[in-house]
Amino acid sequence: METTIKPWGTYTVLFETSTCKVKHIKLNPHSKISLQSHFKRNEVWIVISGKGIAIVEQKVWLIQPNSQITVLAGEKHRLITTKDSLEIIEVQTGVCEEEDILRYEDE
Repeated sequence: METTIKPWGTYTVLFETSTCKVKHIKLNPHSKISLQSHFKRNEVWIVISGKGIAIVEQKVWLIQPNSQITVLAGEKHRLITTKDSLEIIEVQTGVCEEEDILRYEDE
């Protein structure tokens, strides 16, 4: 398993097929992923540690361990951390290509 380093933290792909991908994502404190959407895949985020904010379309959730958020294809979404780091398991279903991303805002 290879870990990819991003400005906001890291992710490791734990499992992958043509229609499913499972990632372990770690966001650093005081960071956020880009506001983005996907055309070909849905995502489910399951928080395993830390606290943060999940934004999907116009809805905002405070998330903590055991929180679960579903993001459907086409929905704008973002994860934000505050003083804590945040670890999630992300399950993607559909066509799971890294290129399937449209960024609206990026840090």
